[in-house]
Amino acid sequence: MKTLPYTCLASLRLWTHRVFQQQQENAPQNPNPTFEDLSIDDNLSQLDRLVRYTKSSIGLQRLVHAKMITDVAVSVGYDTTKGLIIPLLADLALDPEPAVRQHMIEQLSSLATVRPLTYLLTYLSAYLIS
Repeated sequence: MKTLPYTCLASLRLWTHRVFQQQQENAPQNPNPTFEDLSIDDNLSQLDRLVRYTKSSIGLQRLVHAKMITDVAVSVGYDTTKGLIIPLLADLALDPEPAVRQHMIEQLSSLATVRPLTYLLTYLSAYLIS
């Protein structure tokens, strides 16, 4: 199994840590989630669920859906992944929950094994650095 080069992962982790520290103070917290916050709409496609719930205020929903990134990216193809999923990765890299950030990094490693999607990682690196 291929993995991201160490320098790419190290740069991503350093950048994530810096930006996360800056955003930590401003992160909104919802101490009392409602039932609607916790429910998941099963009628949505995997891509729609990924887009919606990776932006959820509930950490567990973000974690569960962050684990779906590679499977969804493979099923929707290159163009949709570049347009919809890659921008989600930048948000997940800044997530206040360490487990969500960890699984996002693991998904990057999995994406690196999918040949057409490896080019997206170069795009993501440029997106995160800018």
